[in-house]
Amino acid sequence: MKKVLSILIAATMLLSACSSNETTSKKKKKSNKGETTVEEKVKDKEDDDEDDDEDLDDLDFDDSDETVIEVEIGDTITYGSYPQGADGTVGPIEWRVLDVQDGMALLISELGLDAKPYNEMRGDVSWETCTLRAWLNNDFMNTAFTEEEQEQIANATVINDCNPNFGTDGGNDTVDKIFLLSLEEVQVYFNLEKYIDNDEDFCSGDECCCRPTDYAVAQGVYVYSATKSTNKKYNGLTGWWLRSPGFHNTVAAHVTAVGVCTGSGSVDADSVDGAVRPSMWIDLTGKGRDRILEQDLSKVEVGDYITFGTYPQNSDGAVRPIKWQVLEIKDGKALIISKYGLDCKPYNQDCVAVTWENCTLRAWLNQDFMNIAFTQEEQQRIVETTLKNEDNPKYGTAGGNDTTDKVFLLSINEVMDYYHCSINEKEDEPNVYGIGDRNCWCFPTEYAINNGVTQIYPCCWWWLRSSGDVQEAAAGAMGKRIGLSYYVDDDGRDGKYGAAVRPVMWIELD
Repeated sequence: MKKVLSILIAATMLLSACSSNETTSKKKKKSNKGETTVEEKVKDKEDDDEDDDEDLDDLDFDDSDETVIEVEIGDTITYGSYPQGADGTVGPIEWRVLDVQDGMALLISELGLDAKPYNEMRGDVSWETCTLRAWLNNDFMNTAFTEEEQEQIANATVINDCNPNFGTDGGNDTVDKIFLLSLEEVQVYFNLEKYIDNDEDFCSGDECCCRPTDYAVAQGVYVYSATKSTNKKYNGLTGWWLRSPGFHNTVAAHVTAVGVCTGSGSVDADSVDGAVRPSMWIDLTGKGRDRILEQDLSKVEVGDYITFGTYPQNSDGAVRPIKWQVLEIKDGKALIISKYGLDCKPYNQDCVAVTWENCTLRAWLNQDFMNIAFTQEEQQRIVETTLKNEDNPKYGTAGGNDTTDKVFLLSINEVMDYYHCSINEKEDEPNVYGIGDRNCWCFPTEYAINNGVTQIYPCCWWWLRSSGDVQEAAAGAMGKRIGLSYYVDDDGRDGKYGAAVRPVMWIELD
């Protein structure tokens, strides 16, 4: 199961200098605790310490006498209140604990609390601009929580990734107190099985099934009803919104009533069928401060995603953290590749015989890109790597001298190894060297598209450092096909194909 991590090198400095934010981290082992209220957790702690019995509202939360609410992953707690009955009767909200770290707990409501559209009007929308986000952080928060309770809810940095199947832009990252889970977070925090249907990745599992409150049903939320005996166990359940975009920006991702996590977004954003399951980070210490968590990178695994550095990614050039996938771990170092195609650049400015050693893309990656994307502290983590530039495995075109680089591209053979590709045996595609799966797909950022990347629905082709079929060409990957050749000056202008750049590098984990 893939996990989302963040590298925050300057976390300590940021904490001492300014208010900071909560981020989502990797899943931990679940417990099988029963339902417990926040008040009971506090009382248990006080009894253990032989402190005086006192009401939660009267607890002293200053730094000299810190009270910690002890919860574990899998616990159910109550926090705040909201209409629950069909007649609007108010009751305590039950929350499931998804993650606990550094005195903070990530919660999701156990039930679907209300029926709200993702966006009140049909049209292109993202989590940043949708009306559901505004409602959660204003009307819902003020209805559900007292001022004291609101002080314990942390400001969370919410990463809004593109749709993993269709590449739909997720919009700008946001800072919220209340938010919805993303497609990737559902996969991280719930025990789901992964499968592929018609080239789209799906995850499913009863653990993420949701029952609506009577109030939500009265407000119009969809309620599942089946006649087949195999599906009757889902009767009375409902689907619920995720914050990720669907196959288009007019629809949003969701979890169905039968527990299928789908990014296709068959529910229109202005529909009220979907239930709302709010999520939030709360401060268990009672200090009510916002925080940045410094992640433990010593536990990163192959397949994990981390963020490191920043680069323009939105259509307006807005800078966002760069997301990387871990391909290999060795000797305290990780080999990472950008998840998305970050920019559009030719392999070489001129269409001449060239190798990786003397191409202009290599110079750009190790100079302009490095200085734009990484701080001095981050650059110190990037390891100089000796690259073996082998001849093209299909055509024998010279790969040139070996080089030493900090930032580079994968070779044909490296893509074959890391993505477990097979040698192509299709007679109708003689120019293709290898065949991979969906893991080889690359989606461009909006910034890369604006700079000339050709998006061949739903993905794009991306440069490799290997030479192509002739010395004036370089290899690339398109969808599942590895080793295609393109002239080195292709840059998406003047009707030529626009190739995406996916930087690769080794970084120190310690």
